[in-house]
Amino acid sequence: MSVLRKRILSILFAVGSILFTPLITVAQLEVNLLTNCSTDNLRIPVQIKNFDNISSFDLVLEYNYDALSFQNSIIHNPIFTLNNDDKYAIQVVNENNILHIRWSAYYGISLDDDFLLFLEFEQIGNGNSNFNWKESESHILKIGGIEQTANYSSGSVLTIPFSSPYQININQIVTGCRDDSENGCKAQAEVILNGASEPYSYQWQDKFNQRTKIAIGLCEEPVSVVVKDANACLFGDTFQARIFPANQVEISADPEITFITKPLVEFQSSYSGDEPQLYKWDFGDGTTSAASFAEHTFEQVGSYSISLWTRSDEGCDTTVYINNFEVRELDFCIPNVFTPNGDNINDSWVFKIGEPPSINEDENLKTGYFETKNCAGEDLIFNEHFKHTRLIVINRNGTRVYECNDCDEAWNGDSLPDGVYFYVFEWEGEYSSGREQGDVTILRGK
Repeated sequence: MSVLRKRILSILFAVGSILFTPLITVAQLEVNLLTNCSTDNLRIPVQIKNFDNISSFDLVLEYNYDALSFQNSIIHNPIFTLNNDDKYAIQVVNENNILHIRWSAYYGISLDDDFLLFLEFEQIGNGNSNFNWKESESHILKIGGIEQTANYSSGSVLTIPFSSPYQININQIVTGCRDDSENGCKAQAEVILNGASEPYSYQWQDKFNQRTKIAIGLCEEPVSVVVKDANACLFGDTFQARIFPANQVEISADPEITFITKPLVEFQSSYSGDEPQLYKWDFGDGTTSAASFAEHTFEQVGSYSISLWTRSDEGCDTTVYINNFEVRELDFCIPNVFTPNGDNINDSWVFKIGEPPSINEDENLKTGYFETKNCAGEDLIFNEHFKHTRLIVINRNGTRVYECNDCDEAWNGDSLPDGVYFYVFEWEGEYSSGREQGDVTILRGK
């Protein structure tokens, strides 16, 4: 092949490469006022497309201020607010009835097709809406301060007064309740959109970024939702859940500790604010009660977790607890001497709830009397700790000098002289009984 021919082929190949290189096109930025998606309250979405690393913009919109009054901008796209810092939030300013939608940051935002925000107007007169983007005064800048061109669309003209076929509402369907365990985040809400074309897609602005018709776990903080229909119309609404306080309830037990000899316990509840409408006690042994004040008889010694569940008028639940409520064996001792001399020390013969030997020392240890050299402890009150009692005291001659049934006061020895006396003490508990006998010395020291 000649040198000339090689050069000709080389030139033709280069030209062909240029001719058949595919053209690289850049999608045009768009800013669209979707007036055709306006709802009755003149809430109009602003749509943006093909944003690529945009770091600032100032979008200027004019309107017929004789027919419309600008009210507010709502539901700003959260991507434009870094870490919820208001310094980087979108600002909408009404300057002489001309809107400036402004934003700038040190970072760039890229979006293919999404909403920017919603503008709300009030109808104050008659005429056309006359929305118009002032393109010569609007600016969109890329990172590095590079000006971007964009296509602006003001949508169709609205005739004021205006009536829309679209209505969007958010209805709370599950009560929200404030409590310590879930911080009140129990509310549920449902979006209702009428007049639009299904299917719909949903975008909630809440902590879960939910994308369903019904949002769950809503707190008291306001949230918003944007719905897109089959015709690419955007609709938005805001919602604040009604959060009701749970019942403030306290519970108590009387007695605070009980013994198996008389294991009937009264459980009481008190509340602040509105009275609960439903109650459910759980006594920790498989039994329950629906009364606000409950009585319960325990059948076994042990430690129980007592709870009371309540529900308010608004359906808010509260559960409070008494942890480790004790039902004990009743081990008691009987002093063998008392000194009724009027000095207010040991003047009466008072049986004591003692500290018995441990179960390791006596495997057969049960409720009842135990021997001890030092009978001390809490006072044993017969009518509080037993169902029935009988106490008989006799002297050395066998004469009965004292007797009581279901005694409610400790014996003070009456006016008997010093000496040794003999007793018989019979007791009956809920599930056991006993008979104790021994001697006691009265020592007045006079």
